[in-house]
Amino acid sequence: MDIKDWILIGGGLLLAAVVGHGFWLAWRSRREPYRIDIDRTLPKEEIDPNELFRAELPNGGARVRKEPEQAAFALTDSAASAVATEPALRTERREPVRPSGKARTSILDRPKPRIPSKPPRTEPPPEQMPLADAAADRAPAPSEILVINVLARDGLRMNGSQLMDVFVRNGLEFRDMNIFHRLLPGTKTIQFSVASAVEPGTFDLSAMERLETPGVTLFMRLPGPSDPLATFEDMLGVARDFGVSLGGDLKDEQLSVMTAQTIEHSRQRIREFLRKQRC
Repeated sequence: MDIKDWILIGGGLLLAAVVGHGFWLAWRSRREPYRIDIDRTLPKEEIDPNELFRAELPNGGARVRKEPEQAAFALTDSAASAVATEPALRTERREPVRPSGKARTSILDRPKPRIPSKPPRTEPPPEQMPLADAAADRAPAPSEILVINVLARDGLRMNGSQLMDVFVRNGLEFRDMNIFHRLLPGTKTIQFSVASAVEPGTFDLSAMERLETPGVTLFMRLPGPSDPLATFEDMLGVARDFGVSLGGDLKDEQLSVMTAQTIEHSRQRIREFLRKQRC
């Protein structure tokens, strides 16, 4: 027999011994009764099953640890006499122990609101104007001013006497603010006005013969005339009369030449104003 045969025989015997030992341990465990080792150091308190369940959680669970009972202590004679003089129901308020780190505010820590025995007496508010009506009274009415300038050509000036001829011919009257106005026939309602193109725009009737001005400014306000479109056409006609009689050109508010397109734009402004007034 060589070495290989001895190795096979030894390995078979070793395997048989291991299997036999396993059968012997199984037979022994069936015959002997179960034994439970009890740790005598464990407390005899009742254990909450929920605590055992939380202990198996990944983070270990948040277990509630009972605080040890406060040890009783003997009072001295002076302390006992001091306690006896206090009211019987007086108790000392203990501040809760807060964990270190970021402070947390609990609902229980907040002071309870004081509930009055009787509801506070309130006086009824004074009557007030509705906000919409008050705002309407304070808000200024929307307005428009349409202007037609008549300026002399080539840097010339208009003579006061010639201006008076145009004023009289077109029924313009010298009234408020020392300027001329076209009034609604039979009333004092101003339709449009005519001022001098030189500040402050007033006229001096006693010195009209000596007056020289580069031009005049015609303007109408909205709201104002009862028929704004008709009033604008009347003002445009008077402005053209000034231009023809005194050799002037009609220009708009920006002193640009007043073309047919500019005149139509003014008419459209009046229509838009009337539309807003009706809304």
